[in-house]
Amino acid sequence: QVQTEIVRRELEERWPGCEIRILGMTTLGDNVQTQPLYTFGGKALWTKELEVALLSGQVDAIVHSLKDVPTEFPPGCELGAVLEREDPTDALVVKEGLSYTSLDEMPEGSVIGTSSVRRVAQLRRKFPRLKFADVRGNLGTRLKKLDAADNNYTALILASAGLIRIGLGHRITAAVASPTLYHAVGQGAIGVEIRAGDRRSRDIIGSLECWKTSWRTRAERMMLKVLEGGCSVPVGCETKITEVFVRGGEGDHGLLLS
Repeated sequence: QVQTEIVRRELEERWPGCEIRILGMTTLGDNVQTQPLYTFGGKALWTKELEVALLSGQVDAIVHSLKDVPTEFPPGCELGAVLEREDPTDALVVKEGLSYTSLDEMPEGSVIGTSSVRRVAQLRRKFPRLKFADVRGNLGTRLKKLDAADNNYTALILASAGLIRIGLGHRITAAVASPTLYHAVGQGAIGVEIRAGDRRSRDIIGSLECWKTSWRTRAERMMLKVLEGGCSVPVGCETKITEVFVRGGEGDHGLLLS
């Protein structure tokens, strides 16, 4: 909902007078709250139901967290735009009332909640004395579970972008960034999916494109595609634009990514 409102505001600024209606829908990824998502396999837990609505003409565009979007779209769908990226790093959120400021400070056996195999795979190697437990639900639900007296979580690892967007950036105890923890492919970016060949949607949605974010996430997604990965594969990354170059006015142009 928050990401959709961000897209709505951006569109209203660029296309005043354009009627924008929001249709709320849920996916398998939203509905499954009792077991880890990686146990389901597949790569479209957050997109399949929405793409059915898109292809049927029920909606003209779908707003996604880009990290949840498979690297290959079904026939008839394409990525219309990638908006400017929010902080892509992961965040440590400590239980209210505890004074820890980093994972290094936590005693042996402390329980860290996360539903990401990527986070567990990286952090377990660096902090073998800590325990990792699955935690599901939206951000508000997970924070309530963290702070509840009858739960044994010491902290959670969450995406910084999600906390910032819903106004809970103050709950971030510390960033957990590379080389300790490499973020997910596309993390922090909003992607908008449209019907392939829909010129009107291409023009309108395409106006939201942030070229720097698009190039970085395109490189990340290509890497994931080569690895044939999805949400059940512990792949992390970090991209930076190190050089932008232009040759000969209307000649060659491009950039270097690392």
